[in-house]
Amino acid sequence: MSRKVKKRFTSDVNIIDFQPYMPQKRKQVVLSPRNKTQQTYLKKLQDESNSILFAIGPAGTGKTLLAVLYGIKLFQEGKIEKIVVTR
Repeated sequence: MSRKVKKRFTSDVNIIDFQPYMPQKRKQVVLSPRNKTQQTYLKKLQDESNSILFAIGPAGTGKTLLAVLYGIKLFQEGKIEKIVVTR
């Protein structure tokens, strides 16, 4: 027969503060288009009159990279509150 053991929670639990271990430096997000097409795409991203932007093109051309970097930049500046990542 197995006995059920009641778990008791006490107030003398060890709590570790992770704040001193967190990195204090923040990296700056640098957006630098490498060609004319990326420069046009970045201008379209920065245009506030667009509520949604679709980017199509071959793989490896920097579409996702530029969009994510621009989103991180807006988040760090406090212009947006959250980033939703979907697929």
